[in-house]
Amino acid sequence: PQHEVLVLELGTNHPGEIERLGSIAEPQIGIITQIGLSHLEGLKSLEGVRTEKLSLLKTVERGGLIGLNGQDPLLADVKSGVHKIVRAGFSESDELSAKQIWCHEKGLSFHLDRFLDQTRGETTLFETQLIGRHNVLACLYAVMVGSALGVDFPLIQKGVASFRPVPGRLVLKTIEGVHFIDDTYNSNPTSFRAALDTLKEFKIRERKGVVCGDMLELGDRAEELHRQMGASIAALLFDYVIATGPLSRFLVDEALKNGFDPTRIRHAKDAAEAGRFLRETATPGDMVLVKGSRGTKMETVFECFTTSSTR
Repeated sequence: PQHEVLVLELGTNHPGEIERLGSIAEPQIGIITQIGLSHLEGLKSLEGVRTEKLSLLKTVERGGLIGLNGQDPLLADVKSGVHKIVRAGFSESDELSAKQIWCHEKGLSFHLDRFLDQTRGETTLFETQLIGRHNVLACLYAVMVGSALGVDFPLIQKGVASFRPVPGRLVLKTIEGVHFIDDTYNSNPTSFRAALDTLKEFKIRERKGVVCGDMLELGDRAEELHRQMGASIAALLFDYVIATGPLSRFLVDEALKNGFDPTRIRHAKDAAEAGRFLRETATPGDMVLVKGSRGTKMETVFECFTTSSTR
């Protein structure tokens, strides 16, 4: 009886699941965070992902709030005659936007550039323990929903600042002097690219490395998308890369084709072997992104630094 708000994630990997779950939840507010390259095995294409996610609008009550990613071109033309649509992003055209974004080793800070009439004279500065520029959008969605629910603005700021990263989702940890970005919970091309950009943003003198496993549930585009990530990794000029899984062979091959130094990239048979390779390669001060789909169990990499049995 003491609860006032229920927050639900509506997950999908096949057509029709969002509409079914939405009809059960009957939400007053719906947020579509992005249209990304995930679950293509069931949803087939980006357009399939878009169609599936937009089915949420069928279940949000009339007059309810629909929050959209203002940075996503696949959501740019979304309209509704029965909902209030609010876009979050980094441009002046967004109803809720962020400016003066600063990414650092302890998180993010930014200023709110919209909804200023709701600040009631308070500072517009937000700080969060989340890392990665893309997570500013996550904070903007929180501001959007909190404001819609009538939460006092300073309390929204406090909530954003106190939130701790979810395990396996871009969590910073240091083991034996090596700084890890633990993003092992899952992987797809969109989240992998965001994680690579996050690693690239860190201003350190020491080396940067990537340990990655296969991205799963990509259907017929699996080879193509792993090759695209290999080309991206080569362009970002990381100091070393260790990839594991059968699909990641395409990533390694494409990185080499794009000029990545063959002495700085290796393929491992599984996550445990990737961890042993990393232990041979990494030195204190290095920053290493560890990323892969759930089925690759990339958290095993850390065991090579914390337990003697896998060293």
